[in-house]
Amino acid sequence: MPSAQPFAGTETADTTLPIIDERTPREAFLSLATSAPEPAASYIRELLFRRWAEAEPAAAVDYAERLPMGGGREALMAALAFVVAKTNPQEAAALATEELADGTSRTETFAAIAHQWALRDAPEAIKWADSLPAGVLRERVRREIAGFTPTGARVSW
Repeated sequence: MPSAQPFAGTETADTTLPIIDERTPREAFLSLATSAPEPAASYIRELLFRRWAEAEPAAAVDYAERLPMGGGREALMAALAFVVAKTNPQEAAALATEELADGTSRTETFAAIAHQWALRDAPEAIKWADSLPAGVLRERVRREIAGFTPTGARVSW
């Protein structure tokens, strides 16, 4: 039986992940969110949140939307956008546009969305990239699409 405080010491991902795997994604995330030491906790927290979002999307969205604005909420919204992009890249793009502030996290989240979109529908991913404002974000998205677009697709950048 896992202890009630699985992250009380200086455990690493190697020692804590077996404990996490014994719980539902929601239980594991909520346990980690309140008791894990940094810096490994941020990485593990996002992985667990992704698992939770895949298993119970509505509950994960509800949790993330209730968080105050800031880095913690933004990190979870980026993780959520990544999960959503696997099945609905348009919705993921709308979520990322609405929830993520300009910066590296937004740019890399958009690139992850572009990757998933290009795998599903390269021409639509290209149209989306072309609709983004000129700048670092659009260029990063274009590079991601170009790297994962089937060789037969036309990319005219």
